[in-house]
Amino acid sequence: MIPRLVAVGVWRSARLRRARALRYADGMPTPSQPPAARADVRRPSLGSACAWGLLVALASLACAAPSVAQETPPPRVLFLTHSAGFRHGVVAREDPARPSLAERALAAAAAGRLDVTVSQDASLLAADLGDWDALVFFTTGELPIPDEARDALLTWVREGGALVGVHSASDTFHGFAPYREMIGGTFDGHPWTQEVRLDVRHGAHPAARHLGEVWTVDDEIYQFRDVRPEPLRAVLTLDPESVDISLAREPSRVQPVAWWRDYGRGRVFYTALGHRDALWSDPAFLEHLLAAVDWAVEGPDLPAPVPAGAVVLLDADDPAASAGGWRHRRDGADFAWRPVDGAVEVVPGTSDLLSRAEFGDALLHVEFRTPHEPDDAGQARG
Repeated sequence: MIPRLVAVGVWRSARLRRARALRYADGMPTPSQPPAARADVRRPSLGSACAWGLLVALASLACAAPSVAQETPPPRVLFLTHSAGFRHGVVAREDPARPSLAERALAAAAAGRLDVTVSQDASLLAADLGDWDALVFFTTGELPIPDEARDALLTWVREGGALVGVHSASDTFHGFAPYREMIGGTFDGHPWTQEVRLDVRHGAHPAARHLGEVWTVDDEIYQFRDVRPEPLRAVLTLDPESVDISLAREPSRVQPVAWWRDYGRGRVFYTALGHRDALWSDPAFLEHLLAAVDWAVEGPDLPAPVPAGAVVLLDADDPAASAGGWRHRRDGADFAWRPVDGAVEVVPGTSDLLSRAEFGDALLHVEFRTPHEPDDAGQARG
């Protein structure tokens, strides 16, 4: 077994998607009633068509034909807009049977790409979350679900689920610290409601690829507490010169607006945008959301972006020229491990590597992987 030190990349096993039955949202009406907040209409699958076709002779021949390829169904997404605290205008329903502006906009934009169900019924979180490939929260306050359902939500994400938080998802579950840690930050006021410039910090992320280096947007901009630079990865940050930064509680701190993180084997994405009506007809914003959901469900897994001012000690593409000044411990020989697929691989017969670089207090980020060893022998345990 040859271990590899990875300069970039996080590896995760592929996720499996279950077949799911049609579920109505908000009150679960009977089939004779129109669904109150169902934003999509599902067509019968080939399998169900064949089942009905058994009643007529010709249909049985169609069911037997093996040459018809079935398309993979789109990811199943629950867009939850329950407001246990402040109710935002974009998720308010004038008529309980008519979805809100945000619900209609997301479902329409996702047509053919995601299978979106919209609901304001938080009790769906107490049901089987395995019915969903992703959850999208535009929520506030302490959602009225049992403690065990809150714990099950975190477990679902940790075991490979996909969660996307929109705007006030950071103003949710204030009394439940594990949720706040998972979402990445806690709402701490909105000093600015105006046109602002957002710096795209991670343009490689699918939710930001279409935005260029700077995105100008008119919205309510949050600030946060309990935000840590690790393990969050900032996608968008506020350009301090586009606002009166003295209104911030910590004017010298970078003000994040959107970020992603891994959570166990799951993925979490959060964007603070989405307050104003106009954004929900803005193609750039809607693509920001849809691409975030796509990424949370399917990936790709992304390397940690290099923070501003950081020193890359080992670049797998050019290890000999890296800033670490690497030498082999045993004999002081030059770097001899070989670059392989975005990593550097141990060369048998060489010794450990030592860096000659010296620093004071610092954060050190290391990524590595080892090939699978069924017997977990030797270094495979580490």
